[in-house]
Amino acid sequence: MSKARDQTLLVIPPITAHRSERGYLVLTDKFLSGMKAYADRWPGPVTALVRVTDEPDNNLDHLEVVPNHFPFGIEQIPQTNELLYRRMREAAIVLGGPRGVVGAQQVTVAETSLPTRLQIIAATTPGIVRRYKRFGDACLDAYRERRAVQNMAGIQCNGTPTYNAYKAHNSNCLLFFDSRIEANDLITPDELLQRTDRLRNESPLRIGFSGRLVRIKGVDGIPAIADELRRCGVCFEFDIFGGGECEEQVRREIKQRGLQSIVRLRGVLRYREELLPGFRKNVDLFVCPHVQGDPSCTYIETLACGVPILGYANEAWNGMVPLSGAGWTTAVRDIAAMAAKIAQLDRNRNQIIEASVAARTFAAKHLFESTMDRRVEHLVSCLHA
Repeated sequence: MSKARDQTLLVIPPITAHRSERGYLVLTDKFLSGMKAYADRWPGPVTALVRVTDEPDNNLDHLEVVPNHFPFGIEQIPQTNELLYRRMREAAIVLGGPRGVVGAQQVTVAETSLPTRLQIIAATTPGIVRRYKRFGDACLDAYRERRAVQNMAGIQCNGTPTYNAYKAHNSNCLLFFDSRIEANDLITPDELLQRTDRLRNESPLRIGFSGRLVRIKGVDGIPAIADELRRCGVCFEFDIFGGGECEEQVRREIKQRGLQSIVRLRGVLRYREELLPGFRKNVDLFVCPHVQGDPSCTYIETLACGVPILGYANEAWNGMVPLSGAGWTTAVRDIAAMAAKIAQLDRNRNQIIEASVAARTFAAKHLFESTMDRRVEHLVSCLHA
């Protein structure tokens, strides 16, 4: 076995990079922080292979990768499968990449189950013929993945849907919940006490949503939820944080429904400097109308602020509710049920207070640092799998 095979962790993510005007690769801050965490913990060199496109993606946290400024390497992925597979076979462990490469000691990361992929296709693919073709491709891919993971060194599952789907196919299966929450991001006991005191004083219920304002996140249904909630007689305020393709549609509907005084679009805030402190101080309940079950970082990030979540019963949140005790579910796209549940919680605010405490407790068990410790320990255990 070569020295490189003995030491190198090779990371092949599903994301893409683009070139800056200076010719450097540009990637997301979230990805780069994850790579740094691998480099800090892995007992050897760490390198990422990324695909490079001409245009940037729609993420908001881009960073230019200046050479030698990071404790890991980043390279453009080889242009031929032959060269890529050779790199994979030379590495001690490959995290990600094409599955089932013979001779590679490989660990895959699973994030979306087949039902969630089908939901995403249904929500984003126009034309019935094209949609059903993509349904078929997704089912075939899922079948191939299940066969491939049986022979892998391990699998890391982000969220319960993929863990439940794959644990029977690979005994070395790790469940984790991805986020970038650190210990300093957790709501403090004093902050939590101030919020709960306010809830007991019967002040207006402060509801929040944050994320990309796109249909797949269900954000287009928020004005209708707020309108129904108003009809239920609940005294509330609803702040929406983020930006995206649905922003103008949501703004128009807020105006058409006459909700401007109680439903506000707050735009995109700086994550640690503005968004998290604002949630810790000013949000009592997070309404999460995600119609699909992808493992959004939103869940842990919201719970870390001590804010319980009322969400549609998608796969991801449905799996987290019994583990965390930090929220509730209603049927997907059932606006009346969502509003009725908010009204019930408003009348029984001790339920919100108890779930707020549970939210912080659960998030504290799944901080970024401890999660990365577990993930790298799992990768090390896969060296001789």
